[in-house]
Amino acid sequence: MNKLPDEKALGPGGYGIARITAVYGPSLAVLFVLAALPPLFHGIARDALANADMDLVSIYQALLIIAGQPLLPNPHTGYVYFLSMAGWLHVFDWLNLVSVIDIDVLKAAPDFDQLFAELVVAGRWFSIFLSCLLTGLVYTAVIMVHPNRLHAFALGILFTVGGGGVASQSVMMRTELPSMILLFSAALALMGATRTR
Repeated sequence: MNKLPDEKALGPGGYGIARITAVYGPSLAVLFVLAALPPLFHGIARDALANADMDLVSIYQALLIIAGQPLLPNPHTGYVYFLSMAGWLHVFDWLNLVSVIDIDVLKAAPDFDQLFAELVVAGRWFSIFLSCLLTGLVYTAVIMVHPNRLHAFALGILFTVGGGGVASQSVMMRTELPSMILLFSAALALMGATRTR
């Protein structure tokens, strides 16, 4: 009952997007909610300037990329994350969800704290998005290795809430999330490439 008749359902041509969504969508939706709960419970709009954490540095680096300025020398290798964050802020600006993404306008603004806090909240939503993406990739990897939906769902829950990894990564902006996403994407590509059709 937990297995599809064809174990290649995730492959090209399988059952189609509608069938795959109907079969795997509910499990993924629950996993996405579990990945989003810790930062939402912790307070995604909490005072962005109260703690000197990675949120401030990440937003500043993303603003420097948007402005075309050189990044600050930083021993942490978060360049891909900062590039992704800059793209995310462009999308939020395009949707009018943030007031400003120009660093020069931001510096001159009389309500700097409020505007910078908007950017930090947008960045925290990016962390939730990345956490959900990572959870979905792990679930997909388990399904590809062991096509039992119940087992994959249980392992997805364990990965999402067990051990504190995804939960702690999603509360603040962290550069480790994109690296894990790239690792799991590469693993999925290798698994897909080695499957016989």
